[in-house]
Amino acid sequence: MADVVWVLKAATGHGERTHGMGLWYGIYDIRSGQMQGTDGKVQKEFCTLLNSIIYGVPRRRTQRRLIHLSLHPGVVTEYRPQLLRASRNLLNRFLDFEDEHVITNIRHMAGETILSVAYGIEVKPRDDPYIAISEENVKAVTAAAIPGTYLVDSLPFLKYIPSWFPGAEWKRKAKEWKESLIVMINSPFESVKRDIMTGCVLPSFTSKGLQKIQEGKKDVAYTEEIIRNVAAAMYSAGSDTTVSTISSCMLGLLDHPEALEKAQAEIDAMIKPGHLPDFEDEPSLPYITAIVKESLRWMVALPISIPHYLEVEDEYQGYRIPAGSIIIPNAWAMLQDEKEYPDPSVFNPDRFMKDGKLNKDIRDPAHACWGFGRRY
Repeated sequence: MADVVWVLKAATGHGERTHGMGLWYGIYDIRSGQMQGTDGKVQKEFCTLLNSIIYGVPRRRTQRRLIHLSLHPGVVTEYRPQLLRASRNLLNRFLDFEDEHVITNIRHMAGETILSVAYGIEVKPRDDPYIAISEENVKAVTAAAIPGTYLVDSLPFLKYIPSWFPGAEWKRKAKEWKESLIVMINSPFESVKRDIMTGCVLPSFTSKGLQKIQEGKKDVAYTEEIIRNVAAAMYSAGSDTTVSTISSCMLGLLDHPEALEKAQAEIDAMIKPGHLPDFEDEPSLPYITAIVKESLRWMVALPISIPHYLEVEDEYQGYRIPAGSIIIPNAWAMLQDEKEYPDPSVFNPDRFMKDGKLNKDIRDPAHACWGFGRRY
């Protein structure tokens, strides 16, 4: 099995690797934060703003609490109509826009889903400006979040050179990304505020939060700044991973038509003719659920999960983790563990089935595929 955790020591520059999966779960608590305080100069230049929004500095607890209040399992069911509409629009897009790449259609569906949930925005079938600006920022966040991508991360003195100087491309990119990020944060948020004033607003995370402010809700989580930042973070957190997972699922099914045949047979047997599956049908579709689990495991969207920075020194089962260390989990190694998942490189939804039902003895890929640490 490959190493499942890397610990990069900020003070010495040396690294340690460990097979101890328990180490990762044990140290990942309130003592760590997402990349805050690292020496990533591009991240910092791009983002005092980005840290505040995506990584929650310094308001992370308030933002996490608002996410929990608005998106916990008991509330998220309210957004099922948007999810169903987006998924069924995707099926229509496959028929109506045959000239477009499959991934383009999936990406549009992901953007439609998140923009609808976060802002109540109904996107255009093609060339939607909100999806376009969001895609630009997802690419920027992805590039900026990788430690060592730019030379300045290794040679910190380069942060002092002017932006026009040769080799300072990172500074120019960071400025460009920051301007684009500000547009992504403010544009849809201001659109919701205008819709509320005209009385034409659709239900969404943002509209519900702003309405609570109007109702005089006494809670520090319900401020325009916090609501705006959390809504912007939703897209950055969910769009690319959604596209990746659905694409992997389609690839796996095309490469293993026997699994596709089983899925179709289950749907034909359990769903009324002329109807599409709904959330209420999930308990009667165990093989479809197994396909979802295998898609999350087989080609995990974030094989190397988001690095986290240890704020204080810690110790777990004999491992001393110095303060200032960056901890990087290897989710791919966890989900390709032959002890947990025999023949891990094979797309095989049946590994999660037993006697026609979901096998609860097989570890759910959700333990690693969604990342680590507290969500709220």
